[in-house]
Amino acid sequence: MVFASLLITLLSLFLCVVISTSGYKSGYLVVGAILYLGLSLMSLFNFRVGFYISITFGFFIFIFGRISQAPIPLGVLVELPLYFGCINYFFNRDKNIDKSETIPMHVITMFMVLTTLYNFIELVNLNSLNFLAWIFTFRRIIMYGLIYFLSLKIFTSLRDIIFFFKFWIAIAFLAGIYGCFQKWFGLFDFEYNWVVSSPVLEQLFSVGGGKFRIFSIFSDPSAFGLGMATTFIFSLVLMIYTKGFFKKSILFLISIFLILGVAYSGTRTAYFIIVSGICFYILLTITQLRTLIVACIFFLLFAFILFAPIYSNQTINRIRSTFEFSNDASMNLRNINREKIRPYIYSHPIGGGLSTTGGAGEIYTPGHVLASFDTDSGYVRIAVETGWIGLLIQCLFYFFILNEGLKVYMRCFNNILRFYILGALTCVFSFVIAQYSQDATDPTPLCFLFYPCLAFIAKAKYFYKPLIAT
Repeated sequence: MVFASLLITLLSLFLCVVISTSGYKSGYLVVGAILYLGLSLMSLFNFRVGFYISITFGFFIFIFGRISQAPIPLGVLVELPLYFGCINYFFNRDKNIDKSETIPMHVITMFMVLTTLYNFIELVNLNSLNFLAWIFTFRRIIMYGLIYFLSLKIFTSLRDIIFFFKFWIAIAFLAGIYGCFQKWFGLFDFEYNWVVSSPVLEQLFSVGGGKFRIFSIFSDPSAFGLGMATTFIFSLVLMIYTKGFFKKSILFLISIFLILGVAYSGTRTAYFIIVSGICFYILLTITQLRTLIVACIFFLLFAFILFAPIYSNQTINRIRSTFEFSNDASMNLRNINREKIRPYIYSHPIGGGLSTTGGAGEIYTPGHVLASFDTDSGYVRIAVETGWIGLLIQCLFYFFILNEGLKVYMRCFNNILRFYILGALTCVFSFVIAQYSQDATDPTPLCFLFYPCLAFIAKAKYFYKPLIAT
């Protein structure tokens, strides 16, 4: 108690000195740093707490960056609670052991290890040889592995799984509400100043007439749209199968704000994966009456959006342009770029090296032949940076994920667990589709949904066997 009082007194004095010498803005940064450090240190005492703290930071960290306008290492701030959580787990491993610890390694886990090792080997890729470029991407790959690993350890019961998805939906719901606020009432001054501070951002976010695509608390409109779309698909599955009028009403309300967030983001990929995700759900459950009802409603709404005589609504026009493939200038340009880069992929089986494309390439490897190439696709980025071998490994990885997901879904007869598996599998399928035109699985906080879904699929079969017996 004496130590805590002394620490609080010293921090208060330090805060007063900072405010008196540097102003209130620096004081806010100090307060934020103290709160962040306190929350992060909690991860050293409970790896589950650290996991959810990291998810929360992943959602809200971008707001702090926009307010402060300071060069804060946002990625490191999100990762630190994960590292602390892993330290806590290993130091208390005997207390954390559950029955699934003795089960042989799952194929998804093996591919997680394989992709990590392959990207580690990229360190000696002679086409790059830039350690900073490699460490920039490999650090993120380690983070994805930690997310997956901690998810495996956290998901020890059906209750843990339900809590995770409820936690995710709750934060995504807040993000959807905030996105609607931005659309209806306009951006805050600090958000507007952040957008116009860079000509590149202003051009990317602009939709004409002084209006911008909505990004909510995410890093950009694309990440916001994909986050809302995948969460909407999962919430839709829950709403269809959940019993009770009150629970269905809550999920319906959440789904409205999520779908509005998708619409306001202006992300064509998000529009497309909602359609593909729902079609995937329909194919998996086509024999159920509720599926036929959902399919009829969905296709009627889809036809209304495409063919209704509404031409002045900017959002509807952008949604329509998503499905006019031959007239989509953005998609045509991407196809041209892919054709140009294809000979390079064929001639470089292990690629040009990590972080050699796009913005990262211009920073870390400015003289590289790929530095000015914008991949605009997760698959193209993997093929260009890690070669066709890396792309083959990644495609096989996705195949086994979906294959294992379908297996556990078909073999599970517990109704509650089954529709959670269905929701997670539909989410993963949507991410796999989105990778064609966006880097969908890697951005924060989207990685905190994708990799836990993989962990859930990997561990689901350890839950449904005892549940069948009960």
